[in-house]
Amino acid sequence: MKKTIIIAIAVMAILLASCNIDATDGIYSEAASSTESTAVTMRTFLGQDGTGRYYYLTDEGIFLIGETDALFSNGDGSIIRAAALLDDGSLLILRQSTDITKGSTLTYHAYGSSTYKTGTVINGNYANLLTNGLFYNSLGVYRYSGSGSEATALEGLSGLSDVRAIVTDDYSLFIIKNTSGDYRAYVADSDGTLKAAGLPCTMFENTTLIGGFQAVDDQNFLIFYRQPKNSKMQVFKMTNSGIGTEASITPDFSGTEAVSFIYDGYVYIKDTNSFKKIKADGTGDPEQITTGFAANLRTAEITNILPARDSEGKVVEGVFIAGTKSSMLYRIDMVNNESTQIKNN
Repeated sequence: MKKTIIIAIAVMAILLASCNIDATDGIYSEAASSTESTAVTMRTFLGQDGTGRYYYLTDEGIFLIGETDALFSNGDGSIIRAAALLDDGSLLILRQSTDITKGSTLTYHAYGSSTYKTGTVINGNYANLLTNGLFYNSLGVYRYSGSGSEATALEGLSGLSDVRAIVTDDYSLFIIKNTSGDYRAYVADSDGTLKAAGLPCTMFENTTLIGGFQAVDDQNFLIFYRQPKNSKMQVFKMTNSGIGTEASITPDFSGTEAVSFIYDGYVYIKDTNSFKKIKADGTGDPEQITTGFAANLRTAEITNILPARDSEGKVVEGVFIAGTKSSMLYRIDMVNNESTQIKNN
């Protein structure tokens, strides 16, 4: 009897130890170092201001890393649908009324002002707000100058339907069905300047299958598109003059979204259990990355990845911030090929 008990205890010890052999996997890696609450789900990382504070949007409101109370929360008959942290630390917040007969309200909250909490209401009813500050409805795409109550429409983008918008840092991809029923692609930067306009894109008519978008520079872009027949994620090259009709490479993705960042001539795309590394020009075979910076992140559900910025708002070369759905942020240092959790502001 004693021998049976001893064997059982030994087997249990082996099983418990095996759960922690790879501390980079799933919940073990995140729970082991986490000090943040996982009671709420991060929807997107918004960015950081000049004081080094990190903002993120959850299903309960806008939070700062290291703070337990929301900076802005749902309430008063509305929920926060989307938010954008602007370069000067100001916020745009899109709220949707819980009354289905009412529309949305977009407010501008100037950083450091006496009206930061109340904000300025921007005229119009908008369908969505992107994290780089652009917003849109069926009439067009807009930006806000920071004064008054009127938004500025981007020229060449009007009469929209079936809009699919994806943002990557300062650039936004819009796949739009125009009044003639044709699908066209547009790329705009956060200032509202069009970098590509009206490009035919019949290959993307099922816009729900667009998994991601990455800007290589202000003239070259990559679009990640899941093929409906085999679920393979294809990479399409896009310039300001057209979109490649055939993918140059087809990485073996198992995820439905392709969150990515670019560094030193390569694009790193988050997959379910790893990162895929491809050349920024879309050529060559993809390489699977599970170690180095990817060790702490390869099984995490990443919401988005943005370049890190210094106290003057300038991009820190080779450093990125990744948001995860478990309401944690990670600093990716590609120079040293490592990632570390950001635990406070």
